[in-house]
Parts: sequence; structure tokens; C-alpha cells
Amino acid sequence: MFGFAISPLIRIAIGLLFAATVVAGIYYKGRLDERKLLDAYKAEVKAVALAQQSKNEYKKKIQSQINNKSEADHEKSISNIRGVYSTLRVQHNSGSCGVSKVPDTAKQPAEAAAYYVSVAPELAIGCAETTQQLVDLQGWIKDQGEVQ
Repeated sequence: MFGFAISPLIRIAIGLLFAATVVAGIYYKGRLDERKLLDAYKAEVKAVALAQQSKNEYKKKIQSQINNKSEADHEKSISNIRGVYSTLRVQHNSGSCGVSKVPDTAKQPAEAAAYYVSVAPELAIGCAETTQQLVDLQGWIKDQGEVQ
């Protein structure tokens, strides 16, 4: 009597169960695809971050070398300036009556006389050192700007 006759209510339930299974499968497949994309994105971001970190470390190394070179060059420049001006200070102090003699005059019109500061040698030294510091700073800025 019952045979193979299935009531319409059971058919609807089986249809809904089948539809739910299909929708769940599509949803799960989509989640897997999303997960794969997310993992690929994370791997790409990590690779880009490592590449940028490598570039940053290289720039830092080059900038450190520029700093060390600039510092050594500046110390050498200041030392040279102090050496030149220390001889002028000695010449100035050795004058007999407060007026110092010019150490080397030009003999021809086209020749340059030896540079000599007779008044306020300390001020001249300070000005020369400040000027050299600015020149060295400009060179440092130029060198740092070229690091890429």
C-alpha cells in the first residue's frame, strides 16, 4: 500500500535538503577561495615588506657611511682652518707696537697677497669655521639626498 509513493511533503523536505546542501557547498567553496586569496595576499605583503626592509637597511648603511665621511672631512677642514689662523695669531701677537706687519705682499699687480687678519683673529677664526661648517653641511645634505 505504501509502495514507492512518496508524499509531497517528504519530496519538498528532500528538495530543501538538497538545495541547502548545494548552497552550503557553494558557500564553503567561496570561503576556501577567499582563504587562498587572503593567504596569497599575506604572502605578497610579507615579500614586499622584506624587500623594503632590505632597501631601508641598505640606505641606512650608505647614510651612515656618508655621516662618517662628512664628519671626518669636517674635522679635517676645521683643523686646517685652525692651523692657518694659528700662524696668523702668532704673527699678530709678535708685533712690536700693536700694528702687525703684513707677512707677504704682492710684488706684481696680478699676484695675490698672503691672506692676513690683523684685527680680531678670534672673530676671523669663528667666521671661517662657521662658513666651513655651512659648506660641509650643504655637501652632507646633497650626499644624503642622492641616496636612493
